[in-house]
Amino acid sequence: TYMYTYGMFEDCTQLENIDGLSTWNTSSAVDMRSMFRKCSKLKNVNALSLWNVSRVKYFGDSYNSDNQLGIFSDCESLSDISGLSNWNTSSVTIMTNMFYNCRSLSDITPLSGWDVSSVSKMDRMFYNCVSLNNVDGLSKWNTDALSLIDDMFYNSGITNVDGLSNWNISCIKHLWSVFEYSKNLTDINGLSGWDFSNVT
Repeated sequence: TYMYTYGMFEDCTQLENIDGLSTWNTSSAVDMRSMFRKCSKLKNVNALSLWNVSRVKYFGDSYNSDNQLGIFSDCESLSDISGLSNWNTSSVTIMTNMFYNCRSLSDITPLSGWDVSSVSKMDRMFYNCVSLNNVDGLSKWNTDALSLIDDMFYNSGITNVDGLSNWNISCIKHLWSVFEYSKNLTDINGLSGWDFSNVT
């Protein structure tokens, strides 16, 4: 038996408190695309800290990234994601648009311990995260399976890319607009060791 929560609270623009979800048994969930999309008043996700997402494969849309169907897409007030720090993301394959247009998100260090070794798509993941000033929290990510990061940090507030210095991009074939319009970006030395041998 599989649990699908696709779009469950999408466009709940006045939703601020999700404490009532804290005891949910999500152990059979496999698809959480758009679950909280456009919950524009949601500020934190602490209530989700005990969720079992070990079987979830999709936090974003695997078919049409232009639809911005990430689990937290357009959560413009979301600033605290510490509740996600213990999530077991080992089964996730798609993180496309996951934090798309999360304009208030400045700290992504809670994601530092995530297992992303199965993730192939992270395109637009932090698109328009204008408050995000660094990517240090992503430094330990295993990106061996990663094949798509187009627009990942488009119009973000990052100033450097040091947190990406150890990323394996050997499966990536193009790097379209990864940092486009990140106008505060001044230090790109973190990319000096990237392997571009398969980029076309």
